[in-house]
Amino acid sequence: MTSFPVTERNRIRQHPERARYDAATIYAILDAARFGFMAWVAATGPEVQPVLFARVGQDLVVHGSRSSRRMQHLAAGGVVRFAVALLDGLVVTKSAFATSVNYRSVVVLGTGRALEDPAEKRAALRALSEKILPGHWAYARQPTERELAATAVAAVHMDLASAKVRVGPPKELPQDQDAPLWSGVLPGTLAFGEPQPASAAAGPLPPHIVAFLQTQPRGRAPQVARGPQGGMP
Repeated sequence: MTSFPVTERNRIRQHPERARYDAATIYAILDAARFGFMAWVAATGPEVQPVLFARVGQDLVVHGSRSSRRMQHLAAGGVVRFAVALLDGLVVTKSAFATSVNYRSVVVLGTGRALEDPAEKRAALRALSEKILPGHWAYARQPTERELAATAVAAVHMDLASAKVRVGPPKELPQDQDAPLWSGVLPGTLAFGEPQPASAAAGPLPPHIVAFLQTQPRGRAPQVARGPQGGMP
């Protein structure tokens, strides 16, 4: 596929000059996103959840508990919307009204199916692992048969998709162009801080993590509140 068809369900109406329907752009944005948001309509009303995912061809693969409403919806062949967005910078204008961001985003309309074949399921989990941290599947312990049996894995076939991209400097309103105020772009991206080993016995960083960090923007680690067990609250 070179481009997704354009229909009333995926046509971008607001700022159509920013729309992209070609598969190369859509796939590149999906591959760069660390996670996305999946939405569907359940019997009790609309649902949305943040999810880790990986793209395998024209499918998005996800995993979760077999008791998950999301996974049950996908296993039943349910339709979902899936969205990702990448922040590329703050667009600071001389007007508070016009201040914006540079971004790349994708919205997918897809149909779910459960992956039950053991080989297909394991391949999907490997794709998820490699999306999170390349090389970690081969480095870490492999899933046991019991872990595989307890985990639901599903694919979402991308029936329709569209991307929306904003790039470039501010576009000042005519009445603001001569105002003596600063305007411009503050570039921004996801950056990784210094590794924080779980214990002193962790040893040196394995080569695949060293290689990963060499390809990523670096920054300071965020200050994250932690719960009583050391995890997120």
